[in-house]
Amino acid sequence: MERVLEERSRQLVLPPVDDAAESQPDIGAEAAADIQPTSLPRPTQSELRRQRRLERFEQVVSLFKSGHSQAAISRALGLQRKTIRRWLRSGEFPERKPPFGRRRK
Repeated sequence: MERVLEERSRQLVLPPVDDAAESQPDIGAEAAADIQPTSLPRPTQSELRRQRRLERFEQVVSLFKSGHSQAAISRALGLQRKTIRRWLRSGEFPERKPPFGRRRK
């Protein structure tokens, strides 16, 4: 039971609600022009890898919906058929599990 809950833990946690956009007062066009946009932090390597995996997942789903077989998708994208099959069966983007191991002191 514990393993099942660990596997589904990302589905059990609700994402935080972003109330910042709703709580900002209405700013006029002149005042909005004076505000400097803040630079966004650069994405980390893990975020970039996740983005590439998400794009691949979306390609797999779109190719499958357009009528391609799992073997054809595998050849076209250079992924294993087992990966294609697992992604299609899950129906949603599979997030990576956080690293699990012994803690170092």
